[in-house]
Order: sequence, then structure tokens, then C-alpha cells
Amino acid sequence: MSRFSALTSGFTALGLAFAPTAIAQASKVAWEPSWSGTCTECTLSGKHMAGWTLDSGDFSASDLSYANLAHSSARETDFSGIQAAAANFTGAGLDGARFHNATLTEARLTAVQATGAYFEDGTLIGADLQGGQFVSAFFSGARLDGALANGSIFASADFSGASLRGCQLTGADLSGANLTGASLAGANITGASFLDATLVGADFTGVRGADTADFAEACASPSARLPAGIELADCE
Repeated sequence: MSRFSALTSGFTALGLAFAPTAIAQASKVAWEPSWSGTCTECTLSGKHMAGWTLDSGDFSASDLSYANLAHSSARETDFSGIQAAAANFTGAGLDGARFHNATLTEARLTAVQATGAYFEDGTLIGADLQGGQFVSAFFSGARLDGALANGSIFASADFSGASLRGCQLTGADLSGANLTGASLAGANITGASFLDATLVGADFTGVRGADTADFAEACASPSARLPAGIELADCE
């Protein structure tokens, strides 16, 4: 049995359909592997899956710690409950992907496309989300303490009850975001936009760069701990 046959047979045993796609490149033929199907509770720690197509797959409860999924396509894929500490998702397509209760400590999600992705109750402590597109994504109850999110787009995202303590949000776009009950204590919000954001009960204690952040049309509540000098209308 060839190494390629053995590899594909192994994927089939894991419940994954393997579909290599031939791509003509001048006189060369490249192979673009793709997976579909189910691989729940699989051990994929450290695996090289960069550039692979994983759309609509199910990897829930799998171990993807230190795995390399850079520039992969995993739209609508279920990663709920995965262990993915230090995994590399750089440049991945994650629109609509589900990371419910996932562990992404110090994972790299730089420059990802994650519109409408779900990260509820996830652990993203120290994760790198810089330059990512997280429009209308769900982070309710998630822990992003110490995460790097400079220049990231979180427009209309849901951070209700989330912890962003010490998060780096320089130049981040949180316009229209729901930050009800969220903690941004000690975060760097230099140049960040909270335009039209909901800040009911939000905690901005000890934030840096508030004088350059945009709070236009945002609303809050008497229980919110806003930066010094920031006064906002009550949310109705």
C-alpha cells in the first residue's frame, strides 16, 4: 500500500471523507486535500492541516492543540469543546464556525474571516486575534483576558458577560457591539471604536487610551464603570 493510500485509509477510519482535488499549475498538478464528515473526539494534536478544506465538518471535542490549520477553510464547521491551545488558524475562513466552550488559549487567529462565528463560553486567554474579521460573532461568556485584538473588526459582535481584562484593543472596531456585563478592566482601547455600542453594566476600570476611543452614540447604565470623563445616555 502506498503512503498516500495509507493516509487516505486512515482518514476514512476516522470517519472523514478524503477528496483530493487536482489543480493544474502550468506543467504541474497540485493536490488540495479536503475533509468532510465526522471526526469527533479525535486526537489531532500537532497535525499539519494548513490550507485544507474542512467546511461543514464536525471536529467537536477533538484535541487540536498545536495543530496547524493556517489558511484552511472551515466554514460552518463544528469545533465545539475542542482543546486547541496554541493552535494556528492564521488566515483561516471560519464564517459561521462553532467554537462553543472551546479552549483556544494562546491560539493564533490572526487575519481570520469569522463572520457570525460562535465562541460562547470559550477560553481565548492570550489568543492572538489581530486583524481578524469577527463581524456579528458571538463571544458571550467567553474569556479573552490578555488577548491581542489590535485592529480586529468586532462590529455588531456579542460580548455579553465576556471577560476582556487586559485585552489589547488598539484600533479595534466594536461599533454596535453588545458589551452588556462585559469586563474590559485594564484593557488598552487606544483608538478603538465603541460607536453605538451597548455598555450596560460594562467595566472599563483602569483602561488605557480612553481619550482616543470613540464612544459616540453608545449607551450604558448607572451600573457601568465608564472611563473618567465619559458620560453616556442610558440604554432604553
